[in-house]
Amino acid sequence: MPTKRLSLLVVDDDQVDRMALRRAVTQAALEAEVHEACDGVTGLEMLCSRPFDCAFLDYHLPPHDGLTVIGEARAAGVTTPIVVLTGQGDEELVAAVLRSGGSDYLSKAALSADSVARTIQYVTRVRQAEDDLQHLASFPEQAPNPVLEVSLEGRVTYLNPAARAAFPTLAEDGDGHPLLAGWASATRPLVDDFELSVQREIKVGDATFHQTISYVAERGLLRVYAIDITERKRAEEQLIHGAFFDELTDLPNRALFVDRLGRALERAKRHPDYRFAVLFLDLDRFKVVNDSLGHLRGDQLLVAAGKRLQSCVRAEDTVARFGGDEFALLIEAPEDVAEATRIAERIQSEFAPPFLLDEREVFTAVSIGIALSGPGYANAEDVLRDADIAMYRAKAQGGARFQVFDTEMHAQAVAMLQLETELRTAMKKGQLRLYFQPVVALDSGSLAGFEALVRWQHPRKGLIGPAEFMDLAEETGIILEIDRWVLEETCRAMEQWRRAGGSGFPGIVSINISGRQFTQGGMLASVPAVIRQSGLDGSAGVLALEVSETSIMDHLTVAAERLAQLRPLGVRVYVDDFGTGYTSLGYLRQLPIDALKVDRTLVRELARGRETLEIVRAVIGLARSLGLKVIAEGVETAEQCDRVVDLGFDLAQGYWFGAPMPGDEAGRLIVEGRRWRLRG
Repeated sequence: MPTKRLSLLVVDDDQVDRMALRRAVTQAALEAEVHEACDGVTGLEMLCSRPFDCAFLDYHLPPHDGLTVIGEARAAGVTTPIVVLTGQGDEELVAAVLRSGGSDYLSKAALSADSVARTIQYVTRVRQAEDDLQHLASFPEQAPNPVLEVSLEGRVTYLNPAARAAFPTLAEDGDGHPLLAGWASATRPLVDDFELSVQREIKVGDATFHQTISYVAERGLLRVYAIDITERKRAEEQLIHGAFFDELTDLPNRALFVDRLGRALERAKRHPDYRFAVLFLDLDRFKVVNDSLGHLRGDQLLVAAGKRLQSCVRAEDTVARFGGDEFALLIEAPEDVAEATRIAERIQSEFAPPFLLDEREVFTAVSIGIALSGPGYANAEDVLRDADIAMYRAKAQGGARFQVFDTEMHAQAVAMLQLETELRTAMKKGQLRLYFQPVVALDSGSLAGFEALVRWQHPRKGLIGPAEFMDLAEETGIILEIDRWVLEETCRAMEQWRRAGGSGFPGIVSINISGRQFTQGGMLASVPAVIRQSGLDGSAGVLALEVSETSIMDHLTVAAERLAQLRPLGVRVYVDDFGTGYTSLGYLRQLPIDALKVDRTLVRELARGRETLEIVRAVIGLARSLGLKVIAEGVETAEQCDRVVDLGFDLAQGYWFGAPMPGDEAGRLIVEGRRWRLRG
């Protein structure tokens, strides 16, 4: 960057945007004096009245657009580099900015200290280079760029050394040479007004030249200055390409896809018979590939997936990558609705064979949502929203399938959004409640502890269970806040029970934690502080964390590390819903766990099939060999209770022993020293 103090101009009618640019300049540690104008007229006056090192100009300016301001500034002889700011990318807009005399283009969405610094560095270097070339061009024989003189009839009368080297046949070809193409029409205005000059670009073979043509009245001829701008043109093309194409796959990106989809919508409005379809795709289990094989192979899979998608559609259709493992297809003018589903089936078929990544075979499938054109769509984002909704429906049904959007899906999506809003409000207004389900020791029938379970006291629906909102909480990340609240409330309840006394005080109270804790770890990291703040000590019982088998397997290494850190605090770890996930049990040796909670579905099946019975016996045998306790979930009948006692379970819980209850009722059980009869 130049060492001198920069003089910058920001022309934007939005004060917030002006402040954002000023802040970016400050964060970039640029020595700069920033001037502001809030409309195009004032901005043009300031550009014409004094020099600036760089001007940032909003595309949308009252009373006309930024391109008009650039044109008037250039016509007035302003040479200040002008960078156009816009809030939305558009392929034609970027090209128009560069053609109109703009020096560069910057999206407001990408505005940052780095982007502003790079832009200022680029345009000031280009400006300096052009100034140097113009200065040298005043000495034609020494000028490094071509300078030539041409008669009004198109006959070349002078070529400097640079021109003779660059265009060896120019003198013989005359106005037939590409450099002088369209010569008569381009230069006619100069003779009538010799104070004018003509600026234009000319292609000569693979090179592009910028020409400045002036009329030399005293000699009755035209002087031409030519600058090779081939590299600049390539840079402009790369700039446009980078704004609208994905860097990894070289497919159109979201901005270009939305632009093309918007044009399809406009065609549909003008021609009612025109149709289109949007397919929104997500690679199933891509995260597993990325985490297990590394990001390099993950990138290879994305590139290969893009190529397979392109093979499934016509040249006039658009295949775009939106980022991550999400792709979108725009199918232009399908014959009928069935064609969109046939393309989805073709994609599923293309993704059936394995991908070969560095001689390793990898399988993946796709979940596809389809949205069809219709009169109800006002903009491109609405179409994408519906295709996205349909894709998530396909993924929720197990993936490797497609779903066509219908109005019922939209109604459900709106309902889920409303539920999310209400759940966030519930957290703020204290509408969550903590209930405790008894856990019974099967050797004595005594109270061994509780499992803490969350409920929502909904203002309209009453008390609702976690099945209605926990999946949403997991998806939106609210689960992290809920986990923290459950931890704090559980510790508080345990301390209250201790103060209330009672000889039958439970040894362990368990709480469920989300798999997100292993990637973000907010609540896990705060466990020591929460225990200290609650006053909880060893006499108040022991805290246990329940983690599902699937969550552990998805984050095995991180889970082992973070759970081990809690060991010195006396916190226990249970594997919840055990027996429904992975068949390989070797991972249990890698984890600091204390007990396995056998899933309620296996407990329910104990009396119905010998296969289930053998599975449970194997689990208990494994637990014994590892020194782990075994807990039966969902014991609801006397027969199930007899079975789990006979099989040798250590602990059990379920409605046979008691439903989840508020904390004060749980406290009374403790004081009473409650015992259960284990056999009828």
